[in-house]
Amino acid sequence: MSSDEGHDDAQQEIERLRSELAEHKRALETLRDNEEKHKLLIETTNTGFVILDGEGRVIDSNQEYARLTGHEHPEELLGRKVLEWTAAYDRERNAAEVRKCLEAGSVRNLEIDYAGPGGQTIPVEVNATVVRTSESVSILTICRDISERRRAEEALRNSELRYRNTIDALSDLLHVVDSDLCVVLINAAGTRWMKSLGLTSDPLGRTVFEIFPFLPAQVRQEYQQVFETGRPWISQEANTIDGKQYVTETRKIPIEEGGKVVRVVTVVRDVTESVHAQQRLSQAEKMEALGQLAGGIAHDFNNQLAAMLGYAELLASRLENPELRDYAYVIARAAARSADLTRQLLAFSRKGPHRTVPVDVHNLIREVAALLERTIDKQITLRTRLAAVDAISIGDPAQLQNALLNLAINARDAMPHGGDLTFSTEVVTLAEEDCRSSPYPMAPGRYVRVSVEDTGSGMTEAVRRRLFEPFFTTKEPSKGTGMGLAAVYGTVLNHQGAIHVRSEPGMGSAFTVDLPVLESFDATDGRVEVEAPSRGTSHILLADDEMSVREMTAAALRHLGYRVTVCADGAQALACYRELWREVDLVILDMVMPNLSGREAFAAMRQLVPQAKCILVSGFGIDPQVQRLLDEGALGFIQKPFHINDLFGKVAAALRLSGP
Repeated sequence: MSSDEGHDDAQQEIERLRSELAEHKRALETLRDNEEKHKLLIETTNTGFVILDGEGRVIDSNQEYARLTGHEHPEELLGRKVLEWTAAYDRERNAAEVRKCLEAGSVRNLEIDYAGPGGQTIPVEVNATVVRTSESVSILTICRDISERRRAEEALRNSELRYRNTIDALSDLLHVVDSDLCVVLINAAGTRWMKSLGLTSDPLGRTVFEIFPFLPAQVRQEYQQVFETGRPWISQEANTIDGKQYVTETRKIPIEEGGKVVRVVTVVRDVTESVHAQQRLSQAEKMEALGQLAGGIAHDFNNQLAAMLGYAELLASRLENPELRDYAYVIARAAARSADLTRQLLAFSRKGPHRTVPVDVHNLIREVAALLERTIDKQITLRTRLAAVDAISIGDPAQLQNALLNLAINARDAMPHGGDLTFSTEVVTLAEEDCRSSPYPMAPGRYVRVSVEDTGSGMTEAVRRRLFEPFFTTKEPSKGTGMGLAAVYGTVLNHQGAIHVRSEPGMGSAFTVDLPVLESFDATDGRVEVEAPSRGTSHILLADDEMSVREMTAAALRHLGYRVTVCADGAQALACYRELWREVDLVILDMVMPNLSGREAFAAMRQLVPQAKCILVSGFGIDPQVQRLLDEGALGFIQKPFHINDLFGKVAAALRLSGP
């Protein structure tokens, strides 16, 4: 080979080496550029990067990692262990995780709290990979600040806790079921109810029919309808659990996702007390309506009886033929017995005659017991347990005694083959809550509780619901009018008391009557007894809208010698009184009249003549309106129907009390 050829080869080799060197240089520059870019990327990202050695010391890190650890510059971390800025409570766990990473080669989604120099804590999520070479072991680690996520998770937990506390605070049973009717959530009330039923296993994942085996079969169709239609379902069911009756209201509310019902929220409310309260209210309203009807009937009937009784007695007093006189007395006695029935109707309607005097309830019971001992079947054992310390109430002794007697007769009739009849008393104190839950209008305070118990045949629920209705009776025809217990009901309510019944078929009955205790009283009741005179000469103004009563009363008074002016209503009576007031000695006013009532006529007469003398008459009893007029100066009250001798006595008493 020539020297020129050798020179050419050398030159080519030099060019090749220069080319390779340039290529290598470009590669180094590219690598350097890439390193700069990567370094810039690492430094500008919000993710912390750190490289640790096998002992957990920092070899390299970026600015974000320095921030996460509470430092200003990455250089401050070089050669230091990560445990130095790990929260004290996480150091042991962090050291264990480093060892685990070295063994397993990586760690994923590890949450560790870093503690900065100011005491603040920063939660981070760590992902690490071990890199091994022949010369060293390093751990490449990525750390992300999860403070915002932690706050969101905390907010979510708090929201869930509030939601859970809210549904657990509900007294209603609440549970959520999926499309398979499996329970996915149940509140505390539902858990308590399960325990009360003896169901202690976890309800989640079980069907509602497994949890509550007493549910009727149609519940499945109800759920199916809600899932299919997306419309809520509301129902009310009566169930008997462990012998106790419950009434529940169930609401099934759909939850939709993507236009499809995926769950149903079921809310079960115990409405037993609400239903019972509504039933009590309905019963009270019915009894009130019956009372108004009974009172109106009794009032109108008393007007007719007043004429029948009065004319019969007048006829008897004038007949000389003994046989005819006896006929007249028979008519009078029949009218009087009919008046007993209207008195029971008025007692039921709480419009009967009502005195307000101190009443020793124990004395009333002893009197009733003494009467019963002489009349009831000897197979019935009569017992008394009078334990009430304060047994003084206020009211009408005759009405209360009749009420106790009616209860005793009812008990007697329930024991045709004998048994025990027991009267007992105690004093109970009713608080405001007791009075609010009572179906009767009662005031808080002390009450004498009188119990009348028998060991007789008892009653069904259907009978018990209608027990106090007038004319309702389970006795055979002609064996009872059905007014006894109705009169008891009215009497008790008229005395601001309450009456309750406890009875089951074959288990006897117990009636309890609560009467207000009279805390202080005067032993006298202010009664004045006056005998009727045989004759009278005074001028009496009589007003009654019922013609037969008006004419009978006028005839009776004229028969005794009185001068009588009659009026058909209150307005006519007031007009007559304006003209004749100087001559009129006494006014007899019916309380219920058209145009002007007895109350209005009496008030107008008192304005004209403040000393106007008046007797009030009514087919009802002494109601608050009558009592107010008596307190304002009316001299007496007569309830229709009345015996003419009672009329004469009231008139004579009023004339004597009023003075000359």
